[in-house]
Formats: sequence, structure tokens, C-alpha cells
Amino acid sequence: MATAQYTQTTRGTVIDKESRQPLAGVRVTILGTNPVSGGVTDSMGRFKINNVSIGRHDFKISLIGYLDAVIPDVEVNSGKECILNIELEEIINQEAVVIKGEKIKRQTAE
Repeated sequence: MATAQYTQTTRGTVIDKESRQPLAGVRVTILGTNPVSGGVTDSMGRFKINNVSIGRHDFKISLIGYLDAVIPDVEVNSGKECILNIELEEIINQEAVVIKGEKIKRQTAE
């Protein structure tokens, strides 16, 4: 006897919290899935994850230079697509980075 696995699509957009601009290359991951399930935003900040199992899921959103976000307990049901609109906050580092170089003198062989 076979059992049906019900799934739905989860989609949405990710934007910068302050500038309100779409963010490309953001990783959207469904925590606790094996194998790992998720997607990456396009140039307009949009993502789409197909075949998300019905139930409650935690989503992790991450991009270098931004604080990771976790959206807990998102309900995915068979009635309609789950739509997430997410704002990420940029990491603001108060420390300046100074890069110093040193010129190396090379001796020529005589």
C-alpha cells in the first residue's frame, strides 16, 4: 500500500530592510530537511521552492554581509502556495579594516 506525500510551493521575495531594494543570491533553506531543501533568490530578490511537504517548517535566510534570519513555524498547506516576504538587515561593522602591504626588494642574479 502506497502513501501519498502532499507538497506545495513556497515562494517569496527578499529585500534589504533599509533600502527596500531586492537582494540577489540570498539562500533560503528549510531547516530540518534531509536532503537539505531550499533555493536562492534571483536578481529581483525572488525565490521559489517546489515540493515543500505539507506541515510547519522553519526557514533560514542568509546572505554574506547580512544578519541571518530564521522564520519559525511557517505553515505550508495544500490549499494555496506559501508566500514569504522577507527583510534582511545589513551587518554594520564599526571597526575599520586597514590593509597594509610591504614592498619586497628582489635581488638580481649577477
